[in-house]
Amino acid sequence: MEAGYIAKDGSGALFECDKVSEKSPDFSGNLMIDGNKVNIGGWKNEEPNGDKVLTLRFNSNVEGKYTPIGRGSMVECEKATDKHPDYTGACTINGIGYSIGAWNRVSKGGKSYVALKASPTKPTEVVAPAPEPAIFSENNG
Repeated sequence: MEAGYIAKDGSGALFECDKVSEKSPDFSGNLMIDGNKVNIGGWKNEEPNGDKVLTLRFNSNVEGKYTPIGRGSMVECEKATDKHPDYTGACTINGIGYSIGAWNRVSKGGKSYVALKASPTKPTEVVAPAPEPAIFSENNG
């Protein structure tokens, strides 16, 4: 991202990076979550059925020490319009679930990148079971 650019919460970007080894990520970048910059590594994979998948690992960086805080994946999808994401999926960061979308983009400087948008998933509403009806015996009225 350009110097001076401040990402909005839930947004970020991934840029292709040079692979140092076979296990190195294909992409690296950042995502803003709750006002904190989260580092991301992304790996391109192809499933046996031909689906193109982007596997994600999320890390915090405190004083140069990277700590894993989440994972996720996105699958390439067919776009109905240019506004639809190129990839959609889900991830968990710090124990919170997010739906995530990604769009292939090109910067003003001509550099390819992937724009990200993450939104917290709505927790499933848990409904407590109804209390058992009181059963009265002849002795308690």
